[in-house]
Amino acid sequence: MALVEETQFFVYVDGKDVSNRWASRLIHLTTTDNSGETADTCRVCLDDTGGKIVMPQHGAPIKIALGPMNGGATVVFDGVVDDVQAEGSRRGGMVIWIDGKSIDTAGDQKAKKRRHWDDTTVGQAMRDAAKDAGITLTIAERIDKLERTYISQDNESALHFIQRLARECGGTFKVIGGKKGVVLDRNEGKTAGDSGGGGGNSSQVTATVGENVITWQLSPLVTRPRYKEITARWYDKKDAKYKEQKVKVPGADDSGGGGGGGGGGSGGSDQTSELPDDNVRGTRIDEDEADQVAEGGAKESERQKGNGTIVIDGNASGRAEGKVTIKGVRPGIDGTWLIDYVTHELSKGDGWQTTISVAKPEASGDDRQEKTSSETPAPTGGDQTSDLPN
Repeated sequence: MALVEETQFFVYVDGKDVSNRWASRLIHLTTTDNSGETADTCRVCLDDTGGKIVMPQHGAPIKIALGPMNGGATVVFDGVVDDVQAEGSRRGGMVIWIDGKSIDTAGDQKAKKRRHWDDTTVGQAMRDAAKDAGITLTIAERIDKLERTYISQDNESALHFIQRLARECGGTFKVIGGKKGVVLDRNEGKTAGDSGGGGGNSSQVTATVGENVITWQLSPLVTRPRYKEITARWYDKKDAKYKEQKVKVPGADDSGGGGGGGGGGSGGSDQTSELPDDNVRGTRIDEDEADQVAEGGAKESERQKGNGTIVIDGNASGRAEGKVTIKGVRPGIDGTWLIDYVTHELSKGDGWQTTISVAKPEASGDDRQEKTSSETPAPTGGDQTSDLPN
């Protein structure tokens, strides 16, 4: 264990504990835990005076854990070394930057292939592609069992192919540690866990104003990127004509008033009544595939209901796709939000801070009634220009 500004700091590179050595030279550390569309990352800046830091090899496993002084440490990054860069100047000294990613960009995971499956499940196609790329994959039960008459990997890498299928089916695909993958049911509050092998650990963190909250910027109702209904077109061979499969977006009928989902507001008009419908691009093979794609689009639109960020004292409990409970901000904001991604920053100057990007608020709306003071007389609408000279 090494300490950086009262924070437990563990780093393992290629299976070797370098915590104490790195902690004594740490300038800045950043890690990100993303919700599938982007790989998790880490970036470490170390004082490299005299060139005494051993440069990690490309592709070497790297794992970073953080924790409070009076508690246990939790893994916040598990991946491989992606890049190492030495930097210096005559007067500025020497530093070394070490970048890591949760995927192996130099291996078979990025190799593009062409293949197809007939009469299979989405889970089977995903597992076959993952196996070819050296990834052990765990899949949420709902997505695993979805059936399709035809699935094609059309000149796509295994990563892109599995990610596309997961997105179409309302899932989140993550790779952790370079070799472990998980497909989660999107928006359900389940995370990949520390190692990525479990595929369903609950993650909950509490952010309370006056205790651990530093700053916040939160919008509980965003209409611009959202839709009321998702439509996917498919071709019915039996009837020899195109048909449509429609799925309503959960929460799109919530009335406004200034709050998140579920609570509604007082006296407010329906702020979602003008939300447009969305049509999925392309024509699907059959009704089942069209329904799966429309459901996936509805989950994504539901997710976009609100957004924002909240910065708290360092806390490794929050995970992408988990949930954060916000307290003490104000009515219409307080409540449970989905975690979109998490960024941890650690430095000797500022200590450890955690930034949580949020979406899909489940907070109640601001249903307070606006009060009018009885002591203030209402304006009479008199002639305000009566005192103007001729």
